[in-house]
Amino acid sequence: MDYFKYWIPILTRQYFKMKLQNDTKAIIELEDEVWKNNHLNSEEKRKVLKQIRGER
Repeated sequence: MDYFKYWIPILTRQYFKMKLQNDTKAIIELEDEVWKNNHLNSEEKRKVLKQIRGER
């Protein structure tokens, strides 16, 4: 299964909910979990974080 097609929508929803609740700690933890993912290289991690944040 493709990581991006599966996880990006889930992580984006979580990020949006955290933004609405103004939960900075949870946002930082979510971003840390992306950085701790060993299956992605650093370029892919940056790409995932940009997509989650809504940056294009």
